[in-house]
Amino acid sequence: MSSASYQSIQEKMGDTIRLPVDELIVSEYNTRCSSVDTKHVEHLADLIRERGFHPTRTISVNIIQNAAGEPVTKRVVSGRHRLAASKLVGLTHVPCVQY
Repeated sequence: MSSASYQSIQEKMGDTIRLPVDELIVSEYNTRCSSVDTKHVEHLADLIRERGFHPTRTISVNIIQNAAGEPVTKRVVSGRHRLAASKLVGLTHVPCVQY
């Protein structure tokens, strides 16, 4: 896929934010994905190395705030394997969509 196609997809999705990998935690409430498929993580890491993040494959994050509106924690709602692949590749920040 060309970089122009990636740009077009990203424009349709809206804004993403780049968050530090070390601030993201996997939500304990996400029962859908209680374990990590290592082979899938390695496959995603190869794709990230080759092409970077696909605009529609960002990590969905629920940013929990305190009473003052300050972020307290950033929970991964969707994208546990992409987060693990990002860590494997050595990324420090990843594209996220606030859920």
